[in-house]
Amino acid sequence: ATRLEYAGFWSQAGAVSRYQCAGYFWAAVPRDHWPEEREHIDRVWEGENGDCRQEIVLIGQDMDRDALNAMLDDCLLTEEEIMTNEGEWKKLFTDPFPKWKMGIFGS
Repeated sequence: ATRLEYAGFWSQAGAVSRYQCAGYFWAAVPRDHWPEEREHIDRVWEGENGDCRQEIVLIGQDMDRDALNAMLDDCLLTEEEIMTNEGEWKKLFTDPFPKWKMGIFGS
């Protein structure tokens, strides 16, 4: 909730994990910097949120799917939190990740 313009990437196998910035969501990039070939962008674009979304893939043996879903659901913003502006989110939530450096659109 503190880095709306960025897509993050997290990979974990057992105790080994890696996280990094995967780039900007296209919704955060000025349209004059979009590629000419926009088929992929159009395919994933949804309403006012554009391409901003979360995709989670879990692979493993003997996982408790219901317990995992419940833990992930607990991470979602509440309706009240969603209704606050993103500037307030930065006050409400601690961002555990280091600053990501990005190219010409970076802040």
